[in-house]
Amino acid sequence: PWLLLKVVSAAAVPGALHASLIVGISAWSKTPLLAGVVYAGSYFCTAIISTVFWAITSHGHPEQGLITQHLSIGGIIGGLNQNVLGVTMHLTHFRRRLGIVQQLVISPPDIKVMLAIGITLAIIGVAAARARIRAVEVVRG
Repeated sequence: PWLLLKVVSAAAVPGALHASLIVGISAWSKTPLLAGVVYAGSYFCTAIISTVFWAITSHGHPEQGLITQHLSIGGIIGGLNQNVLGVTMHLTHFRRRLGIVQQLVISPPDIKVMLAIGITLAIIGVAAARARIRAVEVVRG
């Protein structure tokens, strides 16, 4: 019975986070092209940095460092959606050195941490836009 609400919530998470960050970035840039480039760069760079940091700290074990795996814009969206939908991933993992195939169960990251990071990013985006954009009063005569 909760499936429709979960699907709507899962669809709203990326829209809210992307929109708030893009509005904040575009408020501070002169052209739409620059805003798109900055946002795309931050999206991909945070994904690369979080993946490298996770690989170094967890030695490449997928079941370790759940929060570290999700420390990018796409990772936060994925972690929140995994919690909203209640998904536990089951992965078959092959280790080259050992030659063993394992079934890994990867639970969703902590919802409190994911919500805190996601809400903080959304607030930063909206605050950046609010600091730059001044409201214009329209007077009807």
